[in-house]
Order: sequence, then structure tokens, then C-alpha cells
Amino acid sequence: MQSLPLRESGMFRGKLILLLMFFLVMVLFETASLYFCGLHWLNAELSEIIKVAENLGFAVLLTLPAAVISLVIASACRNMWIVLGIGVLCIFAATQLSAGGFILTLFPYALPFHIFSGMETVQAVQCCIAAVCETVAAYAAGIIYLKVRRLFA
Repeated sequence: MQSLPLRESGMFRGKLILLLMFFLVMVLFETASLYFCGLHWLNAELSEIIKVAENLGFAVLLTLPAAVISLVIASACRNMWIVLGIGVLCIFAATQLSAGGFILTLFPYALPFHIFSGMETVQAVQCCIAAVCETVAAYAAGIIYLKVRRLFA
């Protein structure tokens, strides 16, 4: 892909947009199925369905940093098995860090393990801010990495 007449940062941005679109479509189908099941079989009230939607939105926001970091790692490594191994190690580390303090749970791969319904509002806002900051930082790191790699390639 380095020999194509396109900028690598543009391809990275395109891959990220494609990844996020497919992720949002997947969550949209999940939400639609939960709405259908809740209304059709469980006779759920509107307030319960709104809580499910809030939980899904919170989960989407907290999953973004891990997805962007995984894309950055994938753009840095040529071998997909290395990327898979790094992802498995990060998920394992996230399961171990989730028992630690609040700061340790802000690890990007540990953020999706947070559940919105049992969380205090201040802590939920802090998680959302951390997720947005980590996503922006990971995207910037990916762009910077690709520009630096182009200088030395």
C-alpha cells in the first residue's frame, strides 16, 4: 500500500471511518433486536428501553479507544499474528486491571468493561472524557506514526 499514489494517512483515516461505520451498523442491529425483544416479548416500558439505549451508547463510546489503538497497531505491524497477540495481551491485561483503582480502569482495553447502569454520574462522565481523549490521542499517534514512517521508508 505504500506504493499507491495515495497518502497513508488518508488510507488510515478511510480505514478508521470504515471500521467505525461497520461497528455502528453492528450496534444498530443489536439495538434494534433488543428493542424488538423488549417490546414484543418482554412488554418493556419506554424507560427501560431508554436505559438500554443509554448503556449501548456508553458502550460504543468506551469501545472507540481500543478500536482505534488496534488499528494503529495493525498499521504498524506487517504480520497479523503479532497484532492479534498484542490484542490478546491487552485484553488479558485489561481483565487484570479492572480489579484495580479507577485510574487503572482507564486503560483503553479495560474501558469497555464498565457498565453504565451501576455507575455514579461523575465517574461515568470521567470515563467518557477519558475515552474521547484516548481516541483522539490514538488517532493522532497513528497519523504521526505514518508520517514518520514515510520519512524513513
